[in-house]
Amino acid sequence: MGNFEREYLGDRKVITVKLQTLRYSFETLVMNEKETIQEYLARVSTIVSQMRSYGDSLSNETIVSKVLRTLTPKFEYVIPAIMEANDLSKYTFDELMSLLLSHEDRLGKKLEKSEEKAFQVM
Repeated sequence: MGNFEREYLGDRKVITVKLQTLRYSFETLVMNEKETIQEYLARVSTIVSQMRSYGDSLSNETIVSKVLRTLTPKFEYVIPAIMEANDLSKYTFDELMSLLLSHEDRLGKKLEKSEEKAFQVM
């Protein structure tokens, strides 16, 4: 076996190990309670980009489904609506991100209003 073949096989092993590590990271991803949706989606996006750079062909449907399954409870009301209103096989990560960001923004505004009312009562 020549140097080129050994180098190629070594590179393949490294790629395989990196992909296994990234797949594990993707499988175990969960949104943290204190994390914003933007922070969580950035983590997801980083792992997906790395996986794709090593040749993994994750589908949008896999990514979208993963995100929907791993959101915090504050998103529990919006998840069924997304799933019912969209064909997840055609729904993109960017569409999901846009919808979740606007949902979180609305939640934040509701929280601010209730805090203002509580302050006014005091």
